[in-house]
Amino acid sequence: MGETTTHYFCFDGDKVGEKVQLHLMSEDLDGAILFSNRFDAVMNKITEIMEEMSAKCLFRGGDSLIFRGYNDIPDDMIPYKFEDVSFSVGIGTSLQLAALGLFKAKASGRCRIGRIFR
Repeated sequence: MGETTTHYFCFDGDKVGEKVQLHLMSEDLDGAILFSNRFDAVMNKITEIMEEMSAKCLFRGGDSLIFRGYNDIPDDMIPYKFEDVSFSVGIGTSLQLAALGLFKAKASGRCRIGRIFR
């Protein structure tokens, strides 16, 4: 039987706060609610897709998700781009490395995947 390696996947929404603030500053409560509902549906979809690939959701709060899996997942299978919402994703073999990968993805321009392994 092959050796398994723990992988952590840290998702963070790109410019989510700015999108909400724009609605609020425009007195567009309906738009803010619509965006919130859409964003919640996207978070649910990410969770569903990641769990189908045997990754367990460890944390969900605000515009962030953290998963743990025992297999690597190729970039083209990571759900991070949607119509009006994108995520930066950090992947690593520890939470610290996944957080560094997320920092790398954000610093590289957002809507990216940063992988850091040691």
